[in-house]
Amino acid sequence: FDEIERIDVGMGGGNCCITVSADERALYFSHYEGSPRNNPDIYVMTRTSRDDLFGPARPVPDLNTTFEDWVGPGSLSSGGREIYLVTDRPGGSGGLDIWVARFDVPGDPQGGFHDIEPLGDDLFPGVNTTGRESRPHISQDGERLHFERGHGPSEHYVAARDGAFGGPVLLNAQLRQSFDFGWATISADEKTVIWGEFNPPFRTGGHGSGDIWMATRESVFDASGRPVPFDPDTVVNLGPPINTASHEFLPTLTADWPASGSGLYFLRANINYRATWHPTGSRGAEKE
Repeated sequence: FDEIERIDVGMGGGNCCITVSADERALYFSHYEGSPRNNPDIYVMTRTSRDDLFGPARPVPDLNTTFEDWVGPGSLSSGGREIYLVTDRPGGSGGLDIWVARFDVPGDPQGGFHDIEPLGDDLFPGVNTTGRESRPHISQDGERLHFERGHGPSEHYVAARDGAFGGPVLLNAQLRQSFDFGWATISADEKTVIWGEFNPPFRTGGHGSGDIWMATRESVFDASGRPVPFDPDTVVNLGPPINTASHEFLPTLTADWPASGSGLYFLRANINYRATWHPTGSRGAEKE
């Protein structure tokens, strides 16, 4: 990774949980004022091409109401027909649930949404059962949902839309034995998981007060059709220029990763950045 670019959202307060469209022309994030988190809403920034600057942040109509406190967006479906979100449970319980909203016009948040609803057994059996589920990532074919369960070091699960696995399957059991796993993102081919430390600094050999790590698996399914766990022997620290003396977390891969020029969005000290992936390129300078 190189070419670390700061993404200026032009807003004070706290920002969280970036997701981007497949063409990187729309960037969604949650924003809140004050601490503790106060009425977080979903915002969007758009541009005409990947080479342009993002326009000013705008609240997303239909999603931002007095009823729902959106912790953040999780992922967009292939084709831009759905966005998966995380919301606070009412009543201040600290619970989190995963919801889905369907675009009236695919990929156009200003066109509005329909069928905004929480996930359940009629959509993804076994999801939203613990009251602490977040970081949803939908597979490219829309048949599998990756998500995290727990607060602090998290469990990473995958659930099938038709319940084919007999319920969500845990994919990071071995990783959690040695790594402070949280805030993960999954690649489009579902073979790479990237995460940030939840309670940094957790592991010696890091680069600062919180690092981003990566693990892979050779295949998505085994011979019996069951999901394959991620291999702890493949874990690597992404290192500089992403991991620095500041806290890096909440990574999000672009849909075309690992193609040359694809990207990794992440937060550094609550500021949004994008790093560009060049498999054989040299690391570039940081840009404002």
